[in-house]
Amino acid sequence: LEVWRELPLREVANMLEAVSAIMIHFDKYTETIPKIADVKARVDKIREELKRHVQASFQEIGQLVDTVADPSLLVEDFSGGMMRSLSDACLVSDALGKETRKILLAEFIKQQLQPYESLFGEGKEHHTLEQVDRRWAWFKRLVNTIDTKFATIIPPSWRIQTVLSWEFCNVTKEHLLTLLRSTEGSADVSALLKALQTSLRLEQEASQRVDE
Repeated sequence: LEVWRELPLREVANMLEAVSAIMIHFDKYTETIPKIADVKARVDKIREELKRHVQASFQEIGQLVDTVADPSLLVEDFSGGMMRSLSDACLVSDALGKETRKILLAEFIKQQLQPYESLFGEGKEHHTLEQVDRRWAWFKRLVNTIDTKFATIIPPSWRIQTVLSWEFCNVTKEHLLTLLRSTEGSADVSALLKALQTSLRLEQEASQRVDE
C-alpha cells in the first residue's frame, strides 16, 4: 500500500479496503505491541495522503456553473482521463469510509454553490424578487450538468443530487428571508406573488428529487 502512487487508483481502493478490514482485528493490540502500532501509524499516514489526493481530484473540476446569463460558459469538456480519475477517486473515498465521503461531498457542493452566493447573495446584483426565476434557472443548469457529466462517475449511493438540492434550498431560504425582511412593506405585490409561485413549484421539484 505504501507504493500507492505507482498503482492505479482502482487497485489502491481494493487494497485499502482489504488492509482496513485486516487492521480492525489488530486495533486492540496497538497499545501493547509496538510493531502493530507502527503498522497502524503507517496505514493512517497513507490514508491521509489518499484523502488529500481525492480532494485535489475533485477540486480540479472547478465550478460547473458560474453565470446566470450565458449557458455557453458551462464547463463542457472533461478529458476521458479526468473522468476515469474521478471515478477511481470515488472508489478510494468509499474505501476511506463514510466520513471521508461526507466531507468530500460537502466540499464539492460548497464549491459548486460559491458562484450562486456571488450572484444571488445579499447585496449582489441578482438579489431581488424580480429575479427569483433566475435562481432556479441557474440551479437547473447545474443539476443538468451534474446529471450529464457525472451520472456514471459518482456512485448512486452518494445521492449527490439529494444533498445538492437540500443545500441549495437551505441557502436560497436564507437569501429570500433576508430579501423579504429588507423589502417589508415596500415589495412589489406582483413580483412577490410571482416569486412565491416560482418557489413553490421548484420546491416541489426539489422535493421529488430528494425523495428519489
